Amino acid sequence: MKPTPPKVTQSSILKAVETALLPGVRSATVLQHPKLTVVATRRGKPTKRDKYDELVLTIGRPNHRSSAFIKKCLKAGESFPVHRAWLQWFPEKRKQRNSPRHSVR
Repeated sequence: MKPTPPKVTQSSILKAVETALLPGVRSATVLQHPKLTVVATRRGKPTKRDKYDELVLTIGRPNHRSSAFIKKCLKAGESFPVHRAWLQWFPEKRKQRNSPRHSVR
């Protein structure tokens, strides 16, 4: 007899979407089960001119990075579903160096 697959809860979808809409967040992953993740990813980096936010919602098996994180959570004794969303941030802009090559003419 096959084990039943885990069910997706509405609260985990809501948590992923709400945390992905925070400023500076690129994607939010909610770990609901060791074999089920809910990921909300923002499309494009937000600017001041944006009038809407576009998100992609992915529900399914964890990717490689999430699997490694899940193994660490299980080793630490964390219970599922994990109560906090796993956030990934947009990279910050690098500061320009003061060298002759980068100076304004």
